[in-house]
Amino acid sequence: ITTYRRNAYIPFVFSTGQTDRLLVAVENRIRKNPRYFVTDYGRCIAIVLMARCGLRIGEPLRLKLSDYDHRRRTIYIEKTKFSKDRLIPLPLTAAQQLDNYLAVRRSFVKADNPYLVAGKSNVGLKDNFVRKGFYQAAADIGCVQPKCFIANTTFGRATCHSLRHSFAINTLLMIK
Repeated sequence: ITTYRRNAYIPFVFSTGQTDRLLVAVENRIRKNPRYFVTDYGRCIAIVLMARCGLRIGEPLRLKLSDYDHRRRTIYIEKTKFSKDRLIPLPLTAAQQLDNYLAVRRSFVKADNPYLVAGKSNVGLKDNFVRKGFYQAAADIGCVQPKCFIANTTFGRATCHSLRHSFAINTLLMIK
């Protein structure tokens, strides 16, 4: 019996309903203790931006305050994966959530922290912190499945990058 070469990869894709449930689960995981509230809220906003704008995990974490234009509801991403710059329009709900976060952020974070999604000590959030919250929320909604191999096809598990794939596919499906 010959084995198949593994050469096809099918990424996990969240449906729009699963994406909405994931974002609610992330929001429900925000701890109310003032010590953790802003960082947990920042993690939530980072995942919202990934899900609603198709960003890679590092992109919302590298954004500076000056990269967000409240009036135009856009974020400017500089030097992405292939050293390209992008101007991303925010959906109204994502912009409102980001504005709410920034209002809370002003009360808790030092004014000299340049990052949009602020971490501690004048740095942005770390990607492992965001990944951990993503996987916890994915488990909360039952979207945990291992990578699966069938013949020469690999079916991926849900990862943070799945939100990027899901954004692209679900956006295309809305166009009819």
